[in-house]
Amino acid sequence: MLVAMMNRDPTADLARALVTSIQHSRHYGADHQAATASLEDLFTVLRRHLTPSGPIRIEVAALPPENQHAVALAAHLSARSIQGLTLSPETTLSDLAALVRLLTLESEELIAEGGLATSLRQGGVRSIEVREIGPVRETTEREGSDPVRAVVITLDHLVTEAARGQPVNITPARRTIEDLVHGFARNPVPIWQAIGERGHDELDAMHGVSTAVMTIAVAEALETAVQSRIDLGVAALLHDIGLAALPHPVRVRERTGEGAQDSWRHPAEGGYLLRDAEDGGMLAMIVAMEHHLPALHGGNVLAHSRLVSVADYVDAMTAARVPGLRRQTMDTVMEHLLAGEGPRFDPVHLRLLAGVLHDAATAGVDFWR
Repeated sequence: MLVAMMNRDPTADLARALVTSIQHSRHYGADHQAATASLEDLFTVLRRHLTPSGPIRIEVAALPPENQHAVALAAHLSARSIQGLTLSPETTLSDLAALVRLLTLESEELIAEGGLATSLRQGGVRSIEVREIGPVRETTEREGSDPVRAVVITLDHLVTEAARGQPVNITPARRTIEDLVHGFARNPVPIWQAIGERGHDELDAMHGVSTAVMTIAVAEALETAVQSRIDLGVAALLHDIGLAALPHPVRVRERTGEGAQDSWRHPAEGGYLLRDAEDGGMLAMIVAMEHHLPALHGGNVLAHSRLVSVADYVDAMTAARVPGLRRQTMDTVMEHLLAGEGPRFDPVHLRLLAGVLHDAATAGVDFWR
């Protein structure tokens, strides 16, 4: 929760402004005009809600799950072991610039610098207080929680731990995917609406979650058993886990939009990270290793890997932190694939994915924002 000594709750404004500033800085670089403008907007929003006598507190655990920017901010901070932030009335534009710069770092880079609190202090920032925690809790409270948000936070944590060289524990991912599968079976519309927000990057946790949702939807259309859907969902969620083992510049180069390459390292790294994992680790390991092979016209690929590869490609090609940089819209990419243009995916999977996306759009989900 964001608490301010004023009547208006600044949650939505501040979450939007902070997330946007972080994303623009990550995508363009801190000196780019877009990054500078978004930082100034963040400062304006902060000054609007601050009062001389009261700071604004951001508590990750209580950020509202119905707000997409709050969900993104919660996942981003949780992955960096940050429980909360307090911004005092003395916070300057320079202080915010230091905060955003540090939050732009990958989790392992921030940890290497000593964490956010230490880095801010060393930079002379005294107006922003940071509350850091140990290992991020595995998920939000299961009862009554938003299943999409829970999976985002869980995957962010798993990627952070993998980047630190820790073994990948699939169990928390499986629990949150179970909730997602059951929630999808009861009422898929809210879950489709959550992934209908195309404002994530292929390197963000939301890409793994969106890939999992599309995979689960097609598996349900194929009338597979619930446990099989859960296994597939876990494998889809972790398909890119190998990126965590790579330096950031290498991660950036290994993107679906660049076209699958034989030289890409993250599939093999993913298989290595998942080699000893339990709770469905064998399937997840194979899918991680094979999910780009269909685009490379690889033969003898597991059907599970072929399904995940379709969902992975469609999400990667239709999402971007900056709308103008999206490669294709959802309807365009499906139209091209169904016409046989681009990678040759399984035609049954393609038709079923087109069908479930059409049903979601008919129910009011907007995939074109």
